[in-house]
Amino acid sequence: MGVLRRQELQLLQTEDRRLLDVVAELTLRHLQTPSIRDGSGRAAGEARTPQRHYKAGQGRRCRADGRRGQGARRHRGTCYASLMRSLVLVLAVVLDLVAAAGRAQPALAIDAASLDPAQRAAFDKVLADEVCPCDCPRTFGQCLQAGTKCRPAVILGQYLVDTIGDGVPTDDLAEAVARELTGGFLATPWKPATDGYATKGSKKPKVTIVEYADFECGHCKAAAAVVEELVKKHPEVQVVFKHMPLSFHTMAKKAAIAAEAAGRQGKFWPMHDAIFATQEFLTDDLLLGHAKAVGLDVERFKKDLVDPALDKKVDDARAEAVGFGFAATPAFLVEGRPYHLYRSIDGFELRLRMDAARATSTCQ
Repeated sequence: MGVLRRQELQLLQTEDRRLLDVVAELTLRHLQTPSIRDGSGRAAGEARTPQRHYKAGQGRRCRADGRRGQGARRHRGTCYASLMRSLVLVLAVVLDLVAAAGRAQPALAIDAASLDPAQRAAFDKVLADEVCPCDCPRTFGQCLQAGTKCRPAVILGQYLVDTIGDGVPTDDLAEAVARELTGGFLATPWKPATDGYATKGSKKPKVTIVEYADFECGHCKAAAAVVEELVKKHPEVQVVFKHMPLSFHTMAKKAAIAAEAAGRQGKFWPMHDAIFATQEFLTDDLLLGHAKAVGLDVERFKKDLVDPALDKKVDDARAEAVGFGFAATPAFLVEGRPYHLYRSIDGFELRLRMDAARATSTCQ
């Protein structure tokens, strides 16, 4: 919610309370005025002399039909005061409803009714804190109101509702969404080098995803299965595999060179799969064993392992990833823009839908 909107609501609530205070004060003065007296001549609120022969239960009610029972005259002032107090209470409720209406959130273009109060509060905070996915000077929430023409906002908003509802920690999700919007979906596209690197999926892609990975990275191994499923489900997608061996993984660069050497014999992906399958046990001898297992010319493979060109190819890929600001693996570019959401089929498919809606969406 914008600053001006919050100030307007605060002013509305303040004026409501002032009006309520004035009404209450005037009512109290009115009830204390001497002209408001009951049948005994006492002002309302004065002490009454006990009636020894007063029958219990009589005269202590204001009847709905307006008739007075025995002793009603004695309590006419009391009934009048009770009515006025009820009026003040009713007015207070009405003013609270008016204030609540002012605080009511605009209708959204998605259904968030499944969220509990705590989840809804976390969801609303993301909408208030983050920018519009259609790259205009509005908040995410403003671009998600009913009737919006910003399709990426609707797509991402529904993903948030579903993911929060599944129990994903809201702090982690909020951080991922913030990075995805400002440093991912809305980022200026980079132009990574792709020629000469192994690809999977479409040969004439509509969407290109570049992956930077380390063969000793457990998260990279998990991502490999997601990538495999993604290209099967989406024939328009091509994934380009590039290397980002981390310095503290002693076999990562050797494994990357081994995969490139296998690629020279058309066996990059079989070697890729074999290395990931045994990433906890990698040695030079194991890499040679993989070369035999996938059907390589082992002597040629050995020569390629020491080819400076392959060493440089791996170094260049890593330098490119670092230059793009990546510091951990796996890292992904979707159509040149970083991807920061969860490395899952749902996450990648979300980004694909948002990208598909980018050109035809607006927040104007």
